[in-house]
Amino acid sequence: MVRGELMMNVRQLEDNKIETIRYSIQSSTPRLKTLSESESRGVNKYVESWYGFDLWISNPTLALISGGSGFTATILGVWVPEPAVSKVLATCLAFCGMVTGYLASEYPNGVIISSVFVPGTGSCIPYNIQSQ
Repeated sequence: MVRGELMMNVRQLEDNKIETIRYSIQSSTPRLKTLSESESRGVNKYVESWYGFDLWISNPTLALISGGSGFTATILGVWVPEPAVSKVLATCLAFCGMVTGYLASEYPNGVIISSVFVPGTGSCIPYNIQSQ
């Protein structure tokens, strides 16, 4: 936990003296490891349970997904003949590339994406993304 102190001027008194109050600031935000601090760059695995699954994606895999999505968006934007379809596909893949690129830069050990199954639909809903 990081601790610090902050001096704040609250009000000025009659004879030009300033009354100050000292606050203690606490931050409970976990500090992520840097690339040099991390021993592993993460693992790729799939863990299923009765209510959903956890998808573990390593940092190098996130970087590959990011680069591949951007490249695919460019190719589809050029070669799909229908303008509306090509724009939608290119936009979705570009967004996927941006998100995975952000995750790769912020999480040096990769991420765990937790999802829950939606009964009767055959689909799932992601509800949590955390560091490995």
